Amino acid sequence: GSEMCIRDRLSLSVCDLVLDDDEAALTRIERAVELGGVGGWWAYFRHPATATLHEEPRFQAALATVEQEMTRQRANLERILAEDGS
Repeated sequence: GSEMCIRDRLSLSVCDLVLDDDEAALTRIERAVELGGVGGWWAYFRHPATATLHEEPRFQAALATVEQEMTRQRANLERILAEDGS
């Protein structure tokens, strides 16, 4: 079957949280991050339903992975701009 898109995984993780299924939410979040899901992450992080996960080590690990990827992308953009002379 086709792979569920990253944004759908993150959206469904919020649904899982509303239904008090933290395990399913964490699994969806981890899979989204594994698939490179960094876009839109902050909107989900700020969603009130995710507050219960903020101290969860698996959530913190996923967030750290996203932050590392964002740092990598920022450095790559800075390199590109420097090479371009901008």
